[in-house]
Parts: sequence; C-alpha cells; structure tokens
Amino acid sequence: MTEPQFNSYPLQFVRSLLDLYDSSATECDGMTRLCATALDNHSVTFTAYQGKCLVHHPDDSYQAVDHHFWITLTADHSQDEWTVDYRLQCVVHPAKVGHGIFQSSAFPNVSYIPDCQIELKALPPLMVRELQLGWQHLYQNLMKD
Repeated sequence: MTEPQFNSYPLQFVRSLLDLYDSSATECDGMTRLCATALDNHSVTFTAYQGKCLVHHPDDSYQAVDHHFWITLTADHSQDEWTVDYRLQCVVHPAKVGHGIFQSSAFPNVSYIPDCQIELKALPPLMVRELQLGWQHLYQNLMKD
C-alpha cells in the first residue's frame, strides 16, 4: 500500500510538520490554528471544523466533548479522509481516540459532529512562536517592557 499524499506531500512529511506543535501549551482551538498555519504555509488543502465529539467508552457510557476543533485532509487521487486532531485525547483520557493525523474509521468509538466549517488563515510568525512557546513566555516578555 502506498503512503497517501496531500497536495503531493507524503503523509510522513505532513505529520512531521504538525507534530512539531504537539508539545505546545495549546488547547484544541490553538492547536488547530497552528496546524492550519503549517498546512496553509505549504499549500496543503484542508477543512477546519468546530463542533463536538462523541466518545463511546467500553462500559457503554458516552462522553460528549463540546466546542472542539479539528481539521480534515483528503488524500490526493482518492476520497480517503484523514483527521488532524492532537487534543481530543487530553479531555477523554483514557479512552482510545486518535491522535495526530489518522483515519477516523480506525476509531469507530469516536464521532466527529461538525457544527460549522471555519476558515483559518495562516497566523503571523510571531503569533506562531508565542503559541508554540506558551503564554507564560509571552507574559514574561510583556513584563520586561
């Protein structure tokens, strides 16, 4: 099986772009903005969503995660849809959910329910840097002035 590509970039390359931000002190909205910026800067087509996730746990209980943000990518030359979500596992641990770039079909216990598509443009480099380093860093720099 050949590795999927997104606007001619192999999956591993796209993963390497986005994995850089996984350690940022962001929640799903900030992480989605960082990912959207990296994808936009490399002309990778994506769709961003705001909505909720419904997670079915092994004990037959459900957990709804309202106001969640994520991205979808469609692989070149196919209709295979991939999800970009680095933060769902932070709020539903220990449930088995996808992390990073994955096919939603691999996690049938999770339903992504979009409320709306959102348009995200690339952030300025200074904002990317501050989101990546964390708000404590920004606060410390503001206090210096």
